[in-house]
Parts: sequence; structure tokens; C-alpha cells
Amino acid sequence: MLKGNEKITLKWPGFAIYWIVKVQLWLAVCAAALMVLLVFTASLIRYFFYAPWSPTEELVGFLFYSSCFLCLPATTWEARHIQISLFDNVLPIPLRAALKNLAALCLIIMLGVLVIYGLENAVFTHSLGARSEMTKMALYPWMFVMPFSLGSMAIVECYLMVNKHQDLPSILPSKETKP
Repeated sequence: MLKGNEKITLKWPGFAIYWIVKVQLWLAVCAAALMVLLVFTASLIRYFFYAPWSPTEELVGFLFYSSCFLCLPATTWEARHIQISLFDNVLPIPLRAALKNLAALCLIIMLGVLVIYGLENAVFTHSLGARSEMTKMALYPWMFVMPFSLGSMAIVECYLMVNKHQDLPSILPSKETKP
């Protein structure tokens, strides 16, 4: 663990992964903020003009989808995802490490399969020229969010597995308060 104001420096692959994940997290935050702004604006329009602003419902759905997937690599980097610690208390330490590596490998394989199917789906959507129902927006850019995010999540998990989950710099803002 880090003590005080220690800084961690990452070498090339870790540095690049860190910044890709950080940019994805900020994109997720921006998508969520825009989603809230759209819902608030649509509510005001409905309240004052008694008419729905129908494109917002569709766009809010796309933004929610995007923000959910874009923050997954950051939760993996920060190890803030759901973990099952059923065996952590009863297994010896070397077996725990092997089990963590096996779990990481299973996750990476599953993410790889999801990326392949997600890319196929996005390419197929692009080839059809599919558009959304109300706003007629092209669907394929939204469809590429999932494979991109899950692919970067797999890269983060590979990096963590290779580096034995060492101390990493946090992506999240510091919680330290100044007296």
C-alpha cells in the first residue's frame, strides 16, 4: 500500500493503459452528466409546455449504455468490482494466488468472446445502415462502445495479472482533505 504522498511511476505499457482507462472514465462521467441534463431539460419542457421531447428518451438510453460500459475498465483498474471471497479465508496463500490467476484468465477469455461477438454485431449494424427509430442516428458508433470497453477491460486485467496486482496510481480523484 502507498503511504503518505508517495507517487508511483508507470513504465510504457502501464502508463498508456492508465491514460486510456482514465479517458474512458471521464467519457463515462460526461455521458452521465449529459444524460442528467437531458432528463432535466425534458422534464422542464414537459412541465412548462405539456409536450414530451421524445428524442431525449432515445439519447438518454444510448448515453446510459455508454456510461455503463465506459466505466468498466476503471472499476477493474481500481479493483472496485464485485469479488467473491469464499475461498480467500480457507485456502493457503499460494493456492489463493493460483485461484486469482485462474479467475482472471476466465474473465479475459469471457471478455474476448464478448468483444468478438460485439464487434460482429457492430459491423453488421454498420453494414445494414441501421438507424435509431426516433432520431435516425446511426447505431454503429454506439454499438462499438461495448467491444471497445470490454477489450480495454481485458487489457487492464492482463496487465494486472502480469504485474501481480501491485500498487497502482489511482484514477479517481484523491479523497484527502486539507486541514
